[in-house]
Amino acid sequence: MLQEKYTVQDLRKVFVPRETWDYVPTAAAREAWAELSRSTLNQCRKAYLVARAEALVGQPWPFLPATAYMDFGRNGNRTRYENPYHERRERLSILALAECWEHKGRFIDEIVNGIWTICEETTWVVPAHSAKGPKGVLARLEMPLVDLFSTQTALVLGHVDYLLGPELDAVSPIVRQRLRQQVEEQVLTEIETRNDFWWWDGHNNWTPWCSGNCLGAAMCLWDDPDRLAALTHRLMEPVDRFLAQYGVDGGCDEGPNYWGRAGGALLDFLELLYTRSNGAVSVYDEPKIANMGIYLARAHMDGPWFTNFADAPAKSHVRLAQVYRYGERVGSEELSNLALLAMRSWYPDGEIDHPLPDLGGDSIVDVMRLLCWVPADARARALPRPTSSWFESIQVAILRQSERNSEGLVLAAKGGNNGESHNHNDIGHFMLMCDGEPAIIDVGVETYTAQTFSPRRYELWCIRSSGHNVPLIDGIEQGLNAEQLRDPARLGTGMHFDDIVLAPASSYCATDYSFEDNGTTAIFTENIATAYPAEIELESLIRTFRFDRAKGQVTVTDALNRKVPTASYILPFYTLYHVNRPAPGRLVIELPDRKLAWDYDPALFITETVSVDIEDPNLQRSWGSRIFKTTFKAVLPAGHIEYTLSFSRI
Repeated sequence: MLQEKYTVQDLRKVFVPRETWDYVPTAAAREAWAELSRSTLNQCRKAYLVARAEALVGQPWPFLPATAYMDFGRNGNRTRYENPYHERRERLSILALAECWEHKGRFIDEIVNGIWTICEETTWVVPAHSAKGPKGVLARLEMPLVDLFSTQTALVLGHVDYLLGPELDAVSPIVRQRLRQQVEEQVLTEIETRNDFWWWDGHNNWTPWCSGNCLGAAMCLWDDPDRLAALTHRLMEPVDRFLAQYGVDGGCDEGPNYWGRAGGALLDFLELLYTRSNGAVSVYDEPKIANMGIYLARAHMDGPWFTNFADAPAKSHVRLAQVYRYGERVGSEELSNLALLAMRSWYPDGEIDHPLPDLGGDSIVDVMRLLCWVPADARARALPRPTSSWFESIQVAILRQSERNSEGLVLAAKGGNNGESHNHNDIGHFMLMCDGEPAIIDVGVETYTAQTFSPRRYELWCIRSSGHNVPLIDGIEQGLNAEQLRDPARLGTGMHFDDIVLAPASSYCATDYSFEDNGTTAIFTENIATAYPAEIELESLIRTFRFDRAKGQVTVTDALNRKVPTASYILPFYTLYHVNRPAPGRLVIELPDRKLAWDYDPALFITETVSVDIEDPNLQRSWGSRIFKTTFKAVLPAGHIEYTLSFSRI
């Protein structure tokens, strides 16, 4: 889509010089900053940034000792090193942004301190991503890598140089010399001379994220048009591979939380091409490109809640500038409107949540885009929502009872396979919302540690299939075999370990799926038997979702065919709100302003509800300190067994 369409010579001809690139205003462009300051919202943003910067002046920069780097290799902890690492970059961003807006020189010395501190780091690659030495605790310096955060650091430093170059030179030309030297050595020269990075194959979000970071850094720092054109064309190769992984429908198997670093990072890359060429290099008219953006709007269920399949929290972060600009470029008001709703507590007439909600390690990038891409006076609209979205490439259906937000039932159900990026063993899993409140939930993923991407990934309770509402047959879960079940130390092997035979992979999948929607009723059917190990001898396990908009009802039917008797059959469900049992065969989920009836066959199932304490901070951000688990248990004979669970608004 990119590399074959545009040659190096094409890029060389259409790329404008760095000094005339209309990207974001530099600190010296005082008229542009004065114009930004005309809006009340931007005045609040300026005051917030300046106050934050004032509080940082003279404060010691976060300490990054070798022992913190060693934590990941010693005990799997990622945060003791990564938190201060990202805080350094956030501090530099805040100081630089405040100086751009105020332009009095008050923060320049502290900005120099930040640049110097970051440039002194032995490596910009975080411990979880680095090649380790013989004892596995420190990065191997003879094996330089380029990862997400080394490229992000290059992008942040590139923006500081682009915005404040003359101001830094007034202190000492050595500052920018040091900055550029480190960006070259740690990132750009490596990218120019190597293509053996694992993310070059386009497998997941690393590809557009790393590629866009590298291209953005080069565009901010380089004046050599030939070198820039060559690097741009080179980076088009992995981005093309990333695009090839997607279906035309744009479905993202990494889930909505990673969209900002997948489809959203693709937007960042494409926008660099578009702006540097004054629109001459553009693929925004390609249907796949448009659909990759629109996917996020469709994955939004209600309020702050998203279809959080894969490694995603239920309250996924919306990168406001990316989403708004993507919608503009592909002509989707639905997508741009999503960003505006997220800014205003998910109400068209809501108040601004926070003047700058996107602060983080790459704050300088996000804030500049927010200021320049999203009009400060833009308001969200109460747009009608599509009632039916089907992403065949990832086998995900998202169905709504009503076109209006926070009204009626919303169902998200999936098939797919266990070779997906950031995979959970969740084939046949679903989530259900009622009048804007989560009823049946996807728990999400805990704070990342070394275990999350290790041979022990599928020991984690919220990643394995028993953490999702899919059947456990004789205690055996999806993607696991009987030998693993008997030896918990061998549970799951992690999708990144393809050389291990037991790795959950694409062979564990849904088959014979179909989807149809006549406007009144939608039916999604899939055979999930292949998601289970062969030794349990399932002939078929057909799961059918029936969504009846007129009745306000969702039914889930499982039809099981097995050659041997089933000793135990367990269905786990997780809810945010308490579950009552008013009568045999009926459960009621006690939502804040509504009840949801949950009907089943009491002759077949016994049920039990227990509370589950949530201690992980990542899960607490979505659910607080407690959720509830309801377990359906049955003993089934051999042959054909069929049952239905029904959910209705009451």
